[in-house]
Amino acid sequence: MRYSNIINELFERFPNLLKSEEHYPESLELPYYVFGYPMLVKEVVKLLKNGDNTSLLSEYFDFIEEMLNCEDRYVVELATVGFVEDLTNDDEIAELAQPFFGSQTQNAYENVKEFWSGAWHPFGKKEG
Repeated sequence: MRYSNIINELFERFPNLLKSEEHYPESLELPYYVFGYPMLVKEVVKLLKNGDNTSLLSEYFDFIEEMLNCEDRYVVELATVGFVEDLTNDDEIAELAQPFFGSQTQNAYENVKEFWSGAWHPFGKKEG
């Protein structure tokens, strides 16, 4: 996986995301945080709330896990900020999603929670 083709990879793997969106740009050149990953988060939240299609949910989370294991740091950042952080802004949704987390997704989730609690700092732990 490379950041330069990640949005195409997402839609090749999950063409249903394009079909489910009423409006999408003619070009996929927009920042991926703006287009693509919000669609994925929206779809995952819908499935989690409905409690259905766990096989598709598993496929989505497997894809995110692959992104988080990628060598391209921009792909990892997109998965962390564009998906894990957005998805887990709601504690109820985070709780519903956790059974689908792989080890890297769980780690990203814990890092996001720690960051927003003020306990994490990019240059090391804050004291006290």
